[in-house]
Amino acid sequence: MASLSSSCTGSHRVLYWAFKNDPLFKRLFRDKAKLLEFFYAIELLTRSRLFRAICVVKAGRVLSVAILHDNSNTASGISREALTSLLRSISLSLLLEVMGWLGESVRYRGLLKRFENSCHLVFLASLIPGKGYGSSSLRGVEVICKKMGKDWILLDVDVENRALRFYSRRGYRPVGVALFSGRNYVVLAKPLQCYGARGTGM
Repeated sequence: MASLSSSCTGSHRVLYWAFKNDPLFKRLFRDKAKLLEFFYAIELLTRSRLFRAICVVKAGRVLSVAILHDNSNTASGISREALTSLLRSISLSLLLEVMGWLGESVRYRGLLKRFENSCHLVFLASLIPGKGYGSSSLRGVEVICKKMGKDWILLDVDVENRALRFYSRRGYRPVGVALFSGRNYVVLAKPLQCYGARGTGM
């Protein structure tokens, strides 16, 4: 029987499988081994609590995973292994892309300020689409964020990604657009608290 867990060993393989054909990741990680290494670094960062993970596990196998940042975690506890893995996965071109985006992200940061008391869903991936495992992981992170007293959960989705419909059916609404690496991303938000959610002009 499948169950939710915060112990997500092996989640990097699920993330790799889900994103290996994503146009952005194909462009930024031409070497598939580096993409797998990148997601392994992300998994390690969840262990150091820079990110949080919630996954659906069945018979010891991770079937879906959601990676979350709650805007209050710091990088103070990053392990040497996580840092090494991250550095091995990053190419000079990727580093330049990220630096360029940081320089142009004033509008994006301004948008996020409207949702200061929020969690940010960084990745959601399912090994077997259509079985409800991704939805379960998403509900899991929503519960975590709500228990932390957060008012919103945010995420970014490529404008051409079919996942926009998935999130729309689950109460996420567009609040802005972000540009990264020449691609447009819709910023989606969902209120988590029935009362007390700060006004944002949604």
